Amino acid sequence: MMPARRIHATGHYPPPSMDILLILLLITFNGVFALSEISIVSSRRIRLQHMADAGDKGAKAALKLAEQPTFFLSTVQIGITLIGVMSGAFGEGAISDRLRPIFEGIPVLAAYASPLATACMVISITYFSLIIGELVPKRLAMQSPERIARVIGPFMRGVLFITHPAVRFLSWSTELVLDLLRVKRVDDPPVTEEEIKVLMAEGAQAGIFDHSERELVANVFRMDDWNLGLIMTPRPDITWLDLADSIDEQKALIAQTPYSHLPVCRDGRGNFVGVMSLPLLFQHQLQGGGWDIELLAKPGLFAPVGMTPMALLELLRTRRQHMALVVDEYGDIQGLVTLTDLLEAMVGELPSEASSRDPDVVTRDDGSWLLDGALSIERFRDLFPLEAEELEASRDFQTLAGLVLFEVGGIPQTGDVLTWQGLRMEVVDMDGMRIDKLLVSRPSA
Repeated sequence: MMPARRIHATGHYPPPSMDILLILLLITFNGVFALSEISIVSSRRIRLQHMADAGDKGAKAALKLAEQPTFFLSTVQIGITLIGVMSGAFGEGAISDRLRPIFEGIPVLAAYASPLATACMVISITYFSLIIGELVPKRLAMQSPERIARVIGPFMRGVLFITHPAVRFLSWSTELVLDLLRVKRVDDPPVTEEEIKVLMAEGAQAGIFDHSERELVANVFRMDDWNLGLIMTPRPDITWLDLADSIDEQKALIAQTPYSHLPVCRDGRGNFVGVMSLPLLFQHQLQGGGWDIELLAKPGLFAPVGMTPMALLELLRTRRQHMALVVDEYGDIQGLVTLTDLLEAMVGELPSEASSRDPDVVTRDDGSWLLDGALSIERFRDLFPLEAEELEASRDFQTLAGLVLFEVGGIPQTGDVLTWQGLRMEVVDMDGMRIDKLLVSRPSA
């Protein structure tokens, strides 16, 4: 048994050694690493960039660290690991050796003096490491990430420079082990769509974002998953300006239309000529020109039905067009998409003269809904909480009328009733072979 250290006659133990001060210093450095890690990772790059543009050198250093996450986080990990090892090594001499004689002086605990001293050392170092070295610094960093990042950035840049060779060696060693294990490297995107949706939901709950802002972002993401068939005006509903009609008939059509641009055809919809800008036609008339629709009509833009609305929006922007005709794989015109259609897909239905005269959705006093057959499936799903397996599984239809045709298996007649997923759908108006209006209600209502 080791001889007990001498205790002063006053009953006081020797003053703390340099080892204890060194342990506290190591724990403090651990806190600095934890502080820098959370502050850099949590900082918004836009704010740091704004500070850097204003000449803040600390913000510039923090941005450099954020642009090198692999090397920065590896440096932090090296520092924390070394501090943990060194704290344990110094703790054995600074704490265990000082506590062991105390336990040896207690007859009941003398036999367990060494393990008790070690246990006290581990508990004390762990406690202070968690409080001073981890929890408090991380909490501070989360409260003011950018401010702390700009202060601690230059220091961590220096540490990164010193440890760069070690980080390089460790990265090479890691890649070597992964190659031996035949693990393929996968580059994940820095931010996924789902992560942005979660952040928007959390921001809405915290009051940072309005509900409308969250819906707008969700709709933009959704537009990249749709095709043009979901938002286009079907071919039978397109308002055409036919060159074969008389000028009076053309003027009467223009007087009734709420649109600023119309597709132009000759002798029917199958012979497309171009797109007529009505403001341009009126300006031409005011300047003394004639009724020269064929001369003023500009070439149209065609888009495949499988194109996404976001891709079409970019195409319209670059081509400086207001509308595009949607064609199928055979080149036949299936519908029409305008800038207004794309905007409504993002922000919801906008008021217009056409929608005020003949809305797609009318809520009746008895709780039923009068719906247009051309109502898109996406809008129909927004109106009613439905099990969407059938809607997701099939791409044979994109409108409410298409859904009815799919379920019935044929062309219905006025008065036919379909019950589907708890909804009663009655065909109240047919336009030839096309379903024009449907009355939808819940049988229990």
